[in-house]
Amino acid sequence: MAINRLHGQMLRQNLQRDGESLVVDTDLLQFDVATRRLGILTIPDHTLHVGGDARIGNVHIANTALSSVGADLILNPAVGQNVVVSSGTVDSIAFFGGGLELQGSSNLAFDGSSLSITGSLSVDDITLDGNTISSTNGLVIETGNNGDIDITPHGSGSVNITNPELVGLTPDRVLISNTSGNLSQSADLQFDSLTSTLLLTGHAGVTTLSASSNIEVGSSLRLTTSQIEVVSNNTDLTISTTGNSMVVFDRDLGIVIPGGPTSARPVTPSAGTIRFNDDDLVVEVWDGSDWRPVGPSFSFIDSQIITGDNTTLTFDLDHETVANGIVVSINGVLQVPGASYSVNVDEITFAEAPLSTDIVEVRFLSLLTSLVATLENNAVVDGGEF
Repeated sequence: MAINRLHGQMLRQNLQRDGESLVVDTDLLQFDVATRRLGILTIPDHTLHVGGDARIGNVHIANTALSSVGADLILNPAVGQNVVVSSGTVDSIAFFGGGLELQGSSNLAFDGSSLSITGSLSVDDITLDGNTISSTNGLVIETGNNGDIDITPHGSGSVNITNPELVGLTPDRVLISNTSGNLSQSADLQFDSLTSTLLLTGHAGVTTLSASSNIEVGSSLRLTTSQIEVVSNNTDLTISTTGNSMVVFDRDLGIVIPGGPTSARPVTPSAGTIRFNDDDLVVEVWDGSDWRPVGPSFSFIDSQIITGDNTTLTFDLDHETVANGIVVSINGVLQVPGASYSVNVDEITFAEAPLSTDIVEVRFLSLLTSLVATLENNAVVDGGEF
């Protein structure tokens, strides 16, 4: 049936239509016919203006804006329900685009436990609650504008990098911390992993150099301390050269060779072992079968007086020596080694027992070529000279 329009002022009393009562209360509902606006609990300033809460089954927005004026826009689904965006990529993170539109990207995703980023990540600081940064296809960390990259562990923790590949490095060069505390490399310090050899080229100044294998020095090795030490027990220190090169001590003051008492001689020396004997005050060398004083020059002269008793033939000497390494005189008369006496390490045995009135003097000296040659061929005394 046709519905008649009401003209004139709206009445506040009940209206009747087909026997049904229609209640119209202008405090609740206001029609603005001139602007075609409808207000509920408020004076309308939009087409539909609700001053309180509105419960709507479905909202279809013909244009592109859903906005709030002067307050937050809250989407509050019922318990157990969700706010669902019908378009987008699963697990992608929503962000605001250049036009402040809310959008997502497959390059930025979160599946509830892991954050996945495809492409580049630009951040000021990264703080991890866990302890691992990993990549399935290579991890590159770089900084622009000459900035530093600082990786700082918590407390006493350390930074562990598995199979690192640092761009811009030369193979076999050793990384060092320069004066600024930054990692750097030098062509003067390399390590050959195939031969386990540390190679120093140029002039290398080191404070402590420790190696379990070989150290190869291309030019000179300078120590700021004064000691090269082998810390492993019973291990020799070998300084070797290649080709026709020699080990040269390039100073004019001298070198100090190992020394000690006779009792400290090595148990199994190699031929050519040289040392200073503190007991005999002589430089001695192991010839493969015996220790021999180094000559031909005087190392020292020492004198010992022996007192005879008319019967004793063998007397102790103050030093170990050989028959040709001493000069023996009785009452000023020189004795012939081998004929007048013999020596066994630190004992002298005379062919005839010295008398108690004899003055027996033994002079110790290192081997002297002319003296040895003379004494080995019966000594001839002429006017007090050999």
